[in-house]
Amino acid sequence: MSTMDRNHSLGHSASRSRRALRATFALVGRPVYHTTLLLLDQETEAAAAVADIYRRISTDELAQYDISTQEQLLRTAVQVEVKARIKALLSRDPHVFDLPKGGPRPQPLQADDHTTASLLQALPTLYRFLFVLSALWDYDRKELKKLFRLDDRSLDQALSALPAMVEGLVRPSSLPWDTYEAFVDHLKGAYADVELPPQLEECAKSLERERFAPVARRKIRDAIAYAAIIIIVLILAKLGIVHW
Repeated sequence: MSTMDRNHSLGHSASRSRRALRATFALVGRPVYHTTLLLLDQETEAAAAVADIYRRISTDELAQYDISTQEQLLRTAVQVEVKARIKALLSRDPHVFDLPKGGPRPQPLQADDHTTASLLQALPTLYRFLFVLSALWDYDRKELKKLFRLDDRSLDQALSALPAMVEGLVRPSSLPWDTYEAFVDHLKGAYADVELPPQLEECAKSLERERFAPVARRKIRDAIAYAAIIIIVLILAKLGIVHW
C-alpha cells in the first residue's frame, strides 16, 4: 500500500476530527470489550483492552494497516487487542496455549452457574481462544497457526474437537441453546447489548482532549497574532504612518 493510500485509510482518518474520533471509539468499543471478556472473563482486562485501542486510534497507530471499510477497521481493532492479550498471557506462562496432554477435558459446569461466561471458561484455554476467534471473527487457519504456534496437525485436532466439546457443555446446561451453531449465533449478536464501564467514557474524552488540544491552542495563538497585527495596522494608520 502506498503512502498516499495509507494516509487516506480509515486507520488514519479515524483521528482527523473530533467527530471521526468519537465515531471510531463508538464503533470499536463494544466488540473489543465483548471479545476480551469472552476470552478472559475479566472485566478489568476487557476495559484495559478498550482503553488501549482507544489510545492506538487517537495516536494513529492503526494507520499502518490497510483499512478501507468499517468492517476492516473493526476486525483490525479486535485483532490488535487479541494479539496483545495473547502476548501478555504467554509472558506469564509460555505453555498456556499448549495442547492438553491426554486430550481436551472441559471442566464440568457448576450446577448453579450456567452462564455464557462459565461455559467458555470451562473450555481449555487454547480451545476457548480458537472457538471465540474462529466463530466470531472468522480467523483463518494461517492466522490461528501463527498466533498459537500450531502445526497443521495440532490445529486440525483442536478445531475438529471444538463442536462436540461446546455442545457437550451446552446441551446438559440450563442455557437456551442446545447446538454449536445456536450458541455461535448468540455470541455474534450479544455484543450489541454490552454496556461499557463508565470510566471508558472519561478515557475517550481525555484522549480526545489530548489529541486536539494542540490544534486548539495553535488556532488561538494564530487568532491572537492576527488580531495584534490588525491593531498595530490600525494604530499606524491613525498616526498617518501607513495609508489604506
